[in-house]
Amino acid sequence: MSVQVKRTIDEQGRLILPSVLLQEQGWVPGNKVVLSAGGGTITLELWSLLAEVPDVDHLGTVEETPSNNTSIIDNLSRITIPAHIRKAANLGIRDKVMIRTANNTIVLELHEKCAA
Repeated sequence: MSVQVKRTIDEQGRLILPSVLLQEQGWVPGNKVVLSAGGGTITLELWSLLAEVPDVDHLGTVEETPSNNTSIIDNLSRITIPAHIRKAANLGIRDKVMIRTANNTIVLELHEKCAA
Protein backbone atom coordinates (compact mmCIF):
# COMPACT_ATOMS: atom_id res chain seq x y z
CA MET A 1 0.00 0.00 0.00
CA SER A 2 1.35 3.42 -0.89
CA VAL A 3 0.06 6.41 1.05
CA GLN A 4 0.93 10.06 0.54
CA VAL A 5 -0.04 12.83 2.92
CA LYS A 6 0.78 16.51 3.34
CA ARG A 7 1.99 18.00 6.61
CA THR A 8 3.54 21.30 7.76
CA ILE A 9 6.84 21.69 9.60
CA ASP A 10 6.07 23.45 12.90
CA GLU A 11 7.94 26.29 14.63
CA GLN A 12 10.27 23.83 16.43
CA GLY A 13 11.17 21.99 13.23
CA ARG A 14 8.88 19.07 14.06
CA LEU A 15 6.69 17.14 11.70
CA ILE A 16 3.81 14.82 12.62
CA LEU A 17 4.23 11.44 10.97
CA PRO A 18 0.79 10.01 10.17
CA SER A 19 -0.01 6.81 12.05
CA VAL A 20 -0.93 5.01 8.82
CA LEU A 21 2.60 5.55 7.51
CA LEU A 22 4.20 4.51 10.78
CA GLN A 23 2.06 1.37 10.92
CA GLU A 24 2.86 0.56 7.30
CA GLN A 25 6.57 0.67 8.16
CA GLY A 26 6.18 -1.05 11.54
CA TRP A 27 7.56 2.02 13.32
CA VAL A 28 6.36 3.16 16.76
CA PRO A 29 6.99 6.12 19.08
CA GLY A 30 10.38 5.73 20.70
CA ASN A 31 12.03 4.37 17.55
CA LYS A 32 15.28 6.05 16.58
CA VAL A 33 15.51 7.05 12.93
CA VAL A 34 18.37 8.32 10.81
CA LEU A 35 17.65 11.37 8.64
CA SER A 36 19.50 12.02 5.38
CA ALA A 37 19.08 15.02 3.09
CA GLY A 38 19.79 15.17 -0.59
CA GLY A 39 18.19 16.07 -3.88
CA GLY A 40 15.53 18.24 -2.23
CA THR A 41 14.25 15.40 -0.05
CA ILE A 42 14.72 14.08 3.46
CA THR A 43 14.79 10.32 3.93
CA LEU A 44 14.02 8.68 7.27
CA GLU A 45 15.29 5.16 7.92
CA LEU A 46 14.80 3.07 11.03
CA TRP A 47 18.12 2.87 12.90
CA SER A 48 17.95 -0.93 13.33
CA LEU A 49 17.45 -1.53 9.58
CA LEU A 50 20.65 0.21 8.54
CA ALA A 51 23.52 -2.00 7.41
CA GLU A 52 26.05 0.57 8.61
CA VAL A 53 25.33 2.45 11.81
CA PRO A 54 26.61 6.06 11.84
CA ASP A 55 29.73 6.82 13.89
CA VAL A 56 28.95 7.25 17.58
CA ASP A 57 31.18 9.25 19.89
CA HIS A 58 32.18 8.22 23.43
CA LEU A 59 28.99 9.74 24.90
CA GLY A 60 26.78 7.61 22.66
CA THR A 61 25.53 10.46 20.52
CA VAL A 62 25.66 10.56 16.75
CA GLU A 63 27.89 13.16 15.16
CA GLU A 64 25.94 15.94 13.49
CA THR A 65 26.98 16.22 9.87
CA PRO A 66 25.20 17.95 7.00
CA SER A 67 24.04 14.64 5.53
CA ASN A 68 23.28 12.49 8.57
CA ASN A 69 21.60 12.72 11.96
CA THR A 70 19.23 10.84 14.20
CA SER A 71 15.96 11.71 15.87
CA ILE A 72 13.40 9.83 17.94
CA ILE A 73 9.70 9.55 17.16
CA ASP A 74 7.95 11.07 20.18
CA ASN A 75 4.74 9.84 21.81
CA LEU A 76 2.67 12.16 19.57
CA SER A 77 4.23 10.64 16.41
CA ARG A 78 6.29 13.77 15.82
CA ILE A 79 9.87 13.81 14.65
CA THR A 80 12.20 16.77 14.93
CA ILE A 81 14.06 17.55 11.74
CA PRO A 82 17.33 19.25 12.73
CA ALA A 83 17.99 22.66 11.19
CA HIS A 84 21.03 21.53 9.23
CA ILE A 85 18.99 18.69 7.66
CA ARG A 86 16.15 21.09 6.75
CA LYS A 87 18.67 23.51 5.25
CA ALA A 88 20.36 20.77 3.20
CA ALA A 89 16.93 19.82 1.78
CA ASN A 90 15.90 23.48 1.30
CA LEU A 91 12.99 23.09 3.74
CA GLY A 92 12.00 25.69 6.31
CA ILE A 93 9.61 26.32 9.16
CA ARG A 94 5.95 26.24 8.04
CA ASP A 95 6.84 24.67 4.68
CA LYS A 96 4.39 22.00 3.59
CA VAL A 97 5.87 18.63 2.74
CA MET A 98 4.56 15.53 1.02
CA ILE A 99 5.22 12.41 3.09
CA ARG A 100 5.36 9.00 1.41
CA THR A 101 6.89 5.59 1.97
CA ALA A 102 9.44 3.86 -0.22
CA ASN A 103 11.48 0.70 0.45
CA ASN A 104 11.34 0.65 4.28
CA THR A 105 11.86 4.41 4.44
CA ILE A 106 9.72 7.49 4.85
CA VAL A 107 10.46 10.27 2.36
CA LEU A 108 9.72 13.97 2.85
CA GLU A 109 9.56 16.23 -0.21
CA LEU A 110 8.74 19.92 -0.48
CA HIS A 111 5.12 20.43 -1.48
CA GLU A 112 4.68 24.17 -0.87
CA LYS A 113 7.17 26.78 0.32
CA CYS A 114 5.96 29.08 3.10
CA ALA A 115 5.87 32.75 2.17
CA ALA A 116 8.36 34.38 4.52
